[in-house]
Amino acid sequence: MQKIGILIIDDHPTVRLGLEAILNHFEDIEVLATAEDGESGIKCCRTVNPAVVLVDIYMTGMDGIATIAMLKQELPHDPSR
Repeated sequence: MQKIGILIIDDHPTVRLGLEAILNHFEDIEVLATAEDGESGIKCCRTVNPAVVLVDIYMTGMDGIATIAMLKQELPHDPSR
């Protein structure tokens, strides 16, 4: 069974670590990477190619809404995943 790859983008280290710890308890989920802001999250997404991206809406710098818009523009959804 292929695991569901997840990228977590959040500017709070405690939230990133907490979500990663919770998600790692599921056998069919793999946290591929975490990022502390939108720009580094977009770079990570290009590299690790996750099936799911969890994004904090309220971040300093590029907020979550702008991050999602950039991800949709640069990395279109692949419905076969």
